[in-house]
Parts: sequence; C-alpha cells; structure tokens
Amino acid sequence: MYSRFVAIFAFVFASLSVQAQAQSVDQYVSISPPEDWVLHHQPASGPFDLAADEDRIYRLVDKQMLATDTVEKFFYRDVTSLRSSSAVDDYGSIIIAFNPAYETIALHHVRIIRATGDVIDVTQQGEMQLYRRESDREQRIYDGSLELAFLVPQLKQGDTLDYAYTAHGRNPALGPHWQYRFSHKYSRPTQRTRDRLLVATGTPVFLKAHGNAPEPTITQQGDFTEYAWSAENVPAQSVEDDIPKGYRVWTSTTASSVEFWSDIGRFFAPHYDPAQYQNAQIVGVADAIRLAHPDDPKAQLRAALAYVQKEVRYTAVQLGVGGFIPRDPARVLSRGFGDCKDMTVLLTSILYALDIDATPLLVNTDYGAGLGDDIPRIRAFDHVVVRATVGERNYVLDPTRGEQLGDLDHLQQGLFGKGVIIAPDSVGMITTYVRQPEYYNDVVDTFDLRTEPDAILFTSKATYVGSEADGMLDWANSAGEDEIEKTFFDYFKGIYPSIEITSPLELTVDEAHASLTVTTHYRLPDEWEDDAETGGQVFWSSPKDLLSKLPKLEEDTRKAPFAIAHPVRFRHQLKYLTDPSWGYENKTDLFNTAAFDLKLEARGKPGTSTWTYFYVTKSDRIQSKTWQDTRQALKDLDDTQWIRLDRPNEDALVTRMGLDSLSDDEWAVVVAVYIIVVLLILLIYISYRASPAEAEMKLQILYPVSTAKFLIMSVGTLGFYSFYWFWQNWRWLRDVDNQNVSAFWRGLVLPAFWNFSLFRRIATQAPAARPALSRFAIPLAILYLLISIASQVFDGDDSPLSLTLMFMLLPVLVVLPFQREVLRKNAENPKWVARNSRFGWQAIAALILLAPLVALVVYGAVTGL
Repeated sequence: MYSRFVAIFAFVFASLSVQAQAQSVDQYVSISPPEDWVLHHQPASGPFDLAADEDRIYRLVDKQMLATDTVEKFFYRDVTSLRSSSAVDDYGSIIIAFNPAYETIALHHVRIIRATGDVIDVTQQGEMQLYRRESDREQRIYDGSLELAFLVPQLKQGDTLDYAYTAHGRNPALGPHWQYRFSHKYSRPTQRTRDRLLVATGTPVFLKAHGNAPEPTITQQGDFTEYAWSAENVPAQSVEDDIPKGYRVWTSTTASSVEFWSDIGRFFAPHYDPAQYQNAQIVGVADAIRLAHPDDPKAQLRAALAYVQKEVRYTAVQLGVGGFIPRDPARVLSRGFGDCKDMTVLLTSILYALDIDATPLLVNTDYGAGLGDDIPRIRAFDHVVVRATVGERNYVLDPTRGEQLGDLDHLQQGLFGKGVIIAPDSVGMITTYVRQPEYYNDVVDTFDLRTEPDAILFTSKATYVGSEADGMLDWANSAGEDEIEKTFFDYFKGIYPSIEITSPLELTVDEAHASLTVTTHYRLPDEWEDDAETGGQVFWSSPKDLLSKLPKLEEDTRKAPFAIAHPVRFRHQLKYLTDPSWGYENKTDLFNTAAFDLKLEARGKPGTSTWTYFYVTKSDRIQSKTWQDTRQALKDLDDTQWIRLDRPNEDALVTRMGLDSLSDDEWAVVVAVYIIVVLLILLIYISYRASPAEAEMKLQILYPVSTAKFLIMSVGTLGFYSFYWFWQNWRWLRDVDNQNVSAFWRGLVLPAFWNFSLFRRIATQAPAARPALSRFAIPLAILYLLISIASQVFDGDDSPLSLTLMFMLLPVLVVLPFQREVLRKNAENPKWVARNSRFGWQAIAALILLAPLVALVVYGAVTGL
C-alpha cells in the first residue's frame, strides 16, 4: 500500500511539475491598461503621522470587483512608500496568486516613484516567472494554483512602488455564484483605502459587516449597482493571538450572491445524485455487504464505510472544477484514491444500492458550529461528509478519516457542529448531534506506597476512546510498541526522575467499543523526600496529563475570544495505596466556567486515597466577557496541581504534661525554665540539623519561604525565626555556592555583624541581580546593627515590655526586603517554595511553646508594663 502511494504521488507531482515548466507567462498574463469599469483613485502623499514609526507607508490600497451571472473580475492597486531595506526586500517581488484553470492576469502597470518625484515605469522591464504554489501538498491536496512573480528592477530605499493588475475568471463549477471579502483595515496604518463592488443590476448581492465595518455608499452606475467604501488615515488594527478559527475579528465586509444556505445545497445536488452512479461494480459491492450482514442496516452501513476507508486513499487533485465537482465512483475505485467529494459520492452510491438513506453534508473543519454565524456563501466549506440515517438515528460519517475502530454506535463520528445538506430539497444549514464518549481520555495512575518500604510502585493505565484511540492505534502500527513505551517512560521521567520500568508495556484494543488502553508499570526508588519541618517524608505527584489540556491565560484582559481545544473530555485519577493508619482527605472543588467544567474530587478511606480531576469543554472559545472569571478558576486550581502525601515519623516523641497543681510562683518558674529549655532545644536542633541532599538544595536559590510564614513565625517567636532564616541562607551559600563560611556563627550567633555580607549577596545572587536593592544592602545592615545595639543598651530590667517588643520586631522589618528578594528569585521553583512555606510540626511546636512569652510581652506592651 505504501509503495503504491509513493509511486502515485511521484507520478502526480512529476506531472504537475512538467506542466508548470511547460506553461508560459504569455498564456495567462498580459500587459494592458485597466478596463473602463475600473474607477481611478489618486494615491495619498505627504506626511502620515500614524505611520511615523513604520518602515513602509501604505499610500493607497484600492480593491474593486465586478460581478455578473457569468463574469467575475477583480482589480487591485497598491501604492506603498518603502523606508527601509527590509521593506524593499518585501516588495522587490510582486506575487500574484491565481488558478490557471479559469483565471488570467492583466498587469496594468508597475511604477517606481523616486523621492525626487521622478516616475519610472518598469512594467516592461521586470522579469516575470510562474511558480506552482501547492501550499497544501503535505495534506495531499493539489489544486494547480500558480504564482506570478514579478521581479521589480531598480527598486531602492526611499522609493514608492505603485502597481496594479486585474484577475479575470470564475470557476465554472460555481455557476452564477460568487463571493468576496473586503478588508477595511490592515495590520499597519493606511493613508487611503478604497473598496468597491460593482454588481450587474438584477444580480443578487448580500452583505455582512464584521468588526464594526462601515456601511457602504450605494449608487446606480448604468447597468450596475455600486457599493463603495472609502477612508482616509486609517489606523492599524491590532489583533490578539489565539483567536478561534472562523471568528471574524478584522474590520471587513463579506459580499455573496447567495441568500440562503439551502440554495447551495440545491445547486450542488445534481453532481451528488447517487442514482446516476449505479453500475455493476457499485451494486456488486453493495450485494456483498448485504450478504455478509443480512437484515442488519446498521452493520451494512458500518461495513460500507469500512470498505471506502480501506479501498480508497485520500489524495485531492482539485484542478479546475475538480475542487467542487466529484468524480465518478468507478473512476475513484479504479485509481484507488480520491478527495472528500469523491469518497463521499462513492459511499452514498453504495448506501443507495443498500436502500440506506444518506446525503452529503457540506461542513467547515475550521469553523465548526461557528459556520452558522457566517453569511451564506458558495465557498464557505472546506470538506464534505456523509449524513446517514438508520431507524431513528442519524450518523455523521467521514470516509476520509482512514480505517476506524468501533461499531456504528461507538466509532468516532464527525464533530462538525453544523453543515449544509446537499439535496434537491435541501433544508440548508442543520445542526449535527453526534454521540460522544463519556471521556476521550481516561487516565488512572496508581501509587502503591505500602508494598515496598523504601520505594513506590507506580502503574499508569491510560484509556483512549474514539478519535484518540484511532490516533494511538495508527501510532502503534507505524512506530511500534517499543517507541510508545519509550515515549511514555521519557514523559514520566520528567515528573519522577528516579523512575524504573518493571514490566513491559501492555496495549489492549477494544475494536467494538473504539477504545485502546496503554498500561505501564514502574518503580520509583527515590521519590520520598525528607521533610525537616514534619520530621517525616513527603511524596509529590501531579495530574500532568490533564493539566496539559488546560488553557494558558497569560493576559490580564482580552477583547476577542480565546481559542481552546474542543471537544476535550478528560478524567485523570491518582490512587494511593497507603498504610491504614495514614490520614486522607474528602473534598470536592469546582472550578466551572462558561467554556469548560473543571472538578476535583478527593475521596479516601483507611488504606486508600483517590484524587480525581475532571475536565470537559463546552465550547471552542473563552469569551472576553468571562475572561477574568476563567482566569480566577484556573488560578484557584494552582494549589492542587501538586498533591502532597506525608509519611509520618513513627518515632516522633509525644510529650504529655500536667501542670494543674502548681502555684503562681511555681508556674512562673516552670514557664521561665520551660522557655529557656525550648530555646536551647531549638538552638541545638538548628545547630546539628542534618543538611539536605546537595541535589535537593540545588533545586532552590538560597532559602525561599513565603512572606506570610516569615512574618507569622518571626512575630510568633519574637524575632528568633529570622535568625533561623539567616542560618538557612548561610548554609545554602556554604553547601551549594561553595562559600567557606560558618552558618552557625554567621546565622545564629552574630548575624548583625555578618548581614553586611549576606544582604549584598542576596541582592546580587543569580538569576536576576537587583542593583537597586544592592545599594540599600549596607545601610539596612547598619540599621539592623544599630537596632541590635540599642536593644542591649535600653532594654534592661526597668524597661517596659513595649520597648522589648519593639526591639524584637524592628529587625524583622529590616530583613523583609531581602526575604522578598529571595522569594522572587525562586519564582520558577513553586514546589520548593511551597515545601518551605508549610507549617510543619516543628514550626507549629515553636509557635505553641513560645506563645506564653509572646502573650506576656504583648500584654505588657498593651498595659504599659
């Protein structure tokens, strides 16, 4: 099959190439003045403030079209001043695209206007070449279009280029029908625009404005009606990225000769009538299908679709009328290839012989359901499929998809939204309702955390349905299962670096239900992380598969809709098998928007915990009016993008104390001793705390912690936590940055003297130095030192507790800019910031144990003690 395709492809391509070489410019291009119907407009000149910063100035863009039942002519004139070498390069070749099957080009003039005002006519001097376009060749579509390239001689920076031409001809397959879209604004400012439509009186014309386009001026010009738009000093139009296909954002007007969609369906009906294509070969195929599936129309319909998909390869040779008129099914079968029209007629002809009701359906693969918002026009479609009916149910079938999985009720139908029926009694535009599976992607990741004490057994089961299953099966058949296994392994290795394969990949296909399941088995030997704050270990996991489907909304505001992939129906489950003594969570979070539904459901019981994410789109776009709500929904989901599982430290010491019988004096002594012991324990703990693995420390820059935790811990420990923060930063500089320093002495004992160096290092540390903060490093370090000295001078036994509180908290405010800078440098490390910012048992214990002293100081400050 593949060799046959290569041979046919080579033959077609060689034939087209020879034809292009044989064609002469004189066959399709002439040099002549404009015809009498063309209205001449003077280009603008002089300064143009809107284009002051542009490297080219559009002086005049003039588009004129003449249309009758039999004639179609399009005049175009462009006058542009070229102010840079790149602009000269862009305009050095004038490119005019046309279809030689029915179009010719009349070149009127090519003139160069020098800055001095001199005019040079180079119409006869320029070199002209014809090139075959075939821009869709990679999609196996050949329409025979040519490009005329006029190489402009003598063009220089500072010149104004003025050229004009007229394209003559209409595809005979379209009969009396025509359409055109006039753009009234461009991506650059335009000094003068002229748009003109001249329609023979009696010829129908229908207009639709887009993007606040102006109304035309309508006048009668002899036997023609003129629709004209004119504008001066037109500003550039800025168009946002990621706009849904089919959304008309440009300021423009579409003109069409068609009033109703049904007119198009009836116009093409004679070419698609299956009765005219009945022959012995078609009837023989139908009889074989009927014999294999007697009295079962659904099975017959499925078999007919499979026959066309298997026997005919999609290749579109759309030369001339071939872009609109289907070929005889007998010819299609003899060649073994055809385009969507050919394959549709072949399928409807077989179904006609089987007495199954089926009609062609014109659709647009880009616009989808948005096709209904368009004006009826003859070229509104880029595809045709089959709409068949069995019993009470309609099926939208695309014979060009290639061989598909699934019986008739499970195979992937065409999700085109809207289309136009081709039939003598066409009802025009219809909405196509097709069955969709519950989920196109259903992923279950299972983490066994109890079988092996020091490793995690990980199984991923990914089920693909409908078109997703068809795509995966095609990949498996072309690349092989080994390639799929490698791709899956590389993907998971990006999430879990220590991953190991424990069993070969399993690929299971359910042909009847159009599903394919890929199961992979792994071992994660080194994914538990020590957590200093809890004293236990932590495992992080993420529903990356589903999260990758979510739209990325970077802009704060938006005017146009934002395109998203649709339809997407995705479920991702993360299951954890744990020790029955571990905790679990039960909650449901909804993040629903107008464009999609997003839900997180956490359910657990002793020994099992499951987090399930659901993402189902409802539209192919996010409307600008719902932009902020959608952004907020996705932002709210950020906190659940990583799931943390804690393995508790079974050797943790739990102390129970009973102090009810102590007197006030004894209580005061116990509290004082208790506080001293707690501070000593914290100091010893910090001093002898084991350093984390070097690889782990390298995943963060210095010691990032959220501002909220820094302030809460600093206030809750009366400033002692800032010493801990100093120590952590010095330790990072020592162990990761290879500095010869003592974290103990610089961070815990004498930080006031060493902050001169620390503050400067924080400000200048990669990845982004802060010169402004660096200039304040020394002054703030001096301020911190002076506050520390003042606290020793003025904070004696006779000092009020309010002064003690002030001297404890003022240094925290001095340190705050540097804490925020460290946090900024770790913007790309949210996982590690989140880890450091959690309130582990050590932090909570410190707050609780120091709470009496904090309460005493606050009470003294309030009461003036």
